[in-house]
Amino acid sequence: MATSANSMIGRSVNKRYRIEGLLGQGGMSAVYLATDVNLQRQVAIKLIHSHLAHDEDFLRRFRQEAQAVAQLNHNNIYHVHDFDFDGTYYYMVMEYVRGQTLDQHLARFAESGRRLTIASTVKVMAEICDAVDYAHRRGMIHRDLKPSNVMIAEKGRPILMDFGIAKLLGQQVHTSAGTTVGTAAYMSPEQAKSEAIDHRSDIYSLGVILYEMITNKRPFAGETAMSVMYKHVNEPPPQLAEIDPTRPEALETIVQKALAKRPEDRYQTAGAMAAALRAVPVDQPSQIRSAVGPGVPPVPTPAPIKPRRSIWKAALALGTIGLLFVAILAGGAYYYLNSGSLPLAVGMVPVQGGNYQLGQGASNSETYAASRTVRLDDFWIDQYEVTNADYAQYVAEEDGELPASWNGAAVPAGREEYPVAGVTLEAAEDYCDWLDKRLPTEAEWEAAARGLEARLYPWGEDAAAVELPRADTYPVGNILANRSRNNVFDMAGNVWEWVIDPYEQVPNGEAILRGGQYGLVRDAAYRLVGDPESGSFYANAGIRCAADEVADPPNANVLYEDDFTDINRGWPTEAQDAALFGYHPPDFYHVEVSQPQQSVVAFRGLDEGDFTAEADIVVDHTTSTDGDFYYGLAFRRSEAGFYAFTISSRTDRWQLFRQDGTERAELASGSMDEMGGLIRLDRMRVDVSGAQITVGLNGIVVAQVEDGTLTQGDVGFFVQTLDEPLAHVHFDYLVIRPYSDAGWQQ
Repeated sequence: MATSANSMIGRSVNKRYRIEGLLGQGGMSAVYLATDVNLQRQVAIKLIHSHLAHDEDFLRRFRQEAQAVAQLNHNNIYHVHDFDFDGTYYYMVMEYVRGQTLDQHLARFAESGRRLTIASTVKVMAEICDAVDYAHRRGMIHRDLKPSNVMIAEKGRPILMDFGIAKLLGQQVHTSAGTTVGTAAYMSPEQAKSEAIDHRSDIYSLGVILYEMITNKRPFAGETAMSVMYKHVNEPPPQLAEIDPTRPEALETIVQKALAKRPEDRYQTAGAMAAALRAVPVDQPSQIRSAVGPGVPPVPTPAPIKPRRSIWKAALALGTIGLLFVAILAGGAYYYLNSGSLPLAVGMVPVQGGNYQLGQGASNSETYAASRTVRLDDFWIDQYEVTNADYAQYVAEEDGELPASWNGAAVPAGREEYPVAGVTLEAAEDYCDWLDKRLPTEAEWEAAARGLEARLYPWGEDAAAVELPRADTYPVGNILANRSRNNVFDMAGNVWEWVIDPYEQVPNGEAILRGGQYGLVRDAAYRLVGDPESGSFYANAGIRCAADEVADPPNANVLYEDDFTDINRGWPTEAQDAALFGYHPPDFYHVEVSQPQQSVVAFRGLDEGDFTAEADIVVDHTTSTDGDFYYGLAFRRSEAGFYAFTISSRTDRWQLFRQDGTERAELASGSMDEMGGLIRLDRMRVDVSGAQITVGLNGIVVAQVEDGTLTQGDVGFFVQTLDEPLAHVHFDYLVIRPYSDAGWQQ
């Protein structure tokens, strides 16, 4: 079989797809990397094995998979481009997802005795649940969910693959009587018993995957598939606490619910499971493992990141916030008041343009507009509702209209971070205008809440998946699960929000509020129509602003910044022996080393003494799956040498060293058991002040040393191969600022 599969390399399918290499194969098909010569892009192409070419039942299922998946349009589900028969081969053309499968990642962690971080587990698993929920709502049950059917693409994005044995609701799946379809280790009890299944069988499989991601073990093991299936049916799943008592109790609850024997006792939707995962607290204490090095003092830990508060508070810490948000200001007591025509990006999130399915149902009513598709351009929207503290700043500076919820001119005591309420439409428009913003249109608001998937609630399709207070508001952003796929918080409940430009006409003189009050209305398609001047109508109305475009914060405290979209910034673009330097569309700078035991540096003439530098770095590809290599930031480079702070994503080790000609002096090194999880994008930080060097990774300070050998020089990138034959690393972003220790708790 392998020889036959490899013999396809170099051939063309249907005179369009040139086979470049074998990606994988099974008993029914082989998947190849190919080039679409018409569109000049890489694709994956699945060819069924010749012995199945006349199996009508298999061909029907193969065609069904292609047609069904082609109807799915989700960020976490692979895309099907083509399906055909060229006279010799039946084939399906899919997007090529570069990366490794989830089971390969889990195996790597298990081999090194490590486990995924809670943050990485929650993020990846919630996105897998999102994809499954999306498929379920379109009538498709996967039936074979397992880590080998999940690819982890660039920047840690999971892609759900292989719907080869998926069942479409309402269609008969033709299998022999008593036939069990699926993989025993991830099979639901009803699937193991060959009983009728529905979408909740997939939810059980999601529970098995989650258990394995948390523990590096499957809940049930056995010498035969039959013994494993017996345990799924008859034995309770082991408690997480028996393996690792440090894991959050919330994860235990989610796992046990997903693995319930009876379908009615599980989560009733994958969306509800995703919402529960996103509500899991992911903050963990930083732990430095086996740090060594001369003169290494106690290492400070980063200050805890709190939910967003008033945009008027100074000093947003430069660093990562969990795995979801990145603050873009650094250090110092600055108030960034915009004096231009564009609002600042701080506190706003982008929403991509596209065709959004809005409304609900077939006909208009007072509370719902009829379903329709609305084309929107890109726009920005506030991530959080305007707080009392935000609005108080406006009142103080502009003598703005006081909200009805205040008792006089003072913010209610203890409610500074609660959403402002009782704001008239005119006052809401004035507030947004003060910030060079505007109110969102009704279509924009609904698109930000429901996303391209047209979810009925910001978190999914299950209203009960997120609990909200029913008698009062709460501080903005405090309920983590009340968040849309666009990372916009509190779009269900809390306070009603003003919108403009209704996409369905309302009576003359009336206006629209969206989002509900407290937890009483959660439906993101619901529209409240009324008299904007009526006190009872706006009594619980708040504000969320929007903008067509935004401006970056002033860069007075930025020495150099590069997002690598401009190829004329002075970075080397050439091949030198085993090294390759250049730009990679759309916005990466890359360094490749194509021989083992080689190291290279890339600089552009950034002569710095004391500074703070940060860069986002991601491994694009390697030749092997186990060869070791290091990559990171180089700094204070001159003829005398340079420093480098590097990491190895293969061994999860870090190293800080000084290079003096051919001599290398290690200043500090260490291992962190949970350094990166599945998120392959690492944010590296270097603080240099005199002889003091502090280095950090993904929000964690890992070392602080004293070494004054090199005092001035260039800042750039470093890649070194050990036994890895080829390492291709992308540098996504670089910013250099005057030295500041802001963001680290001393």
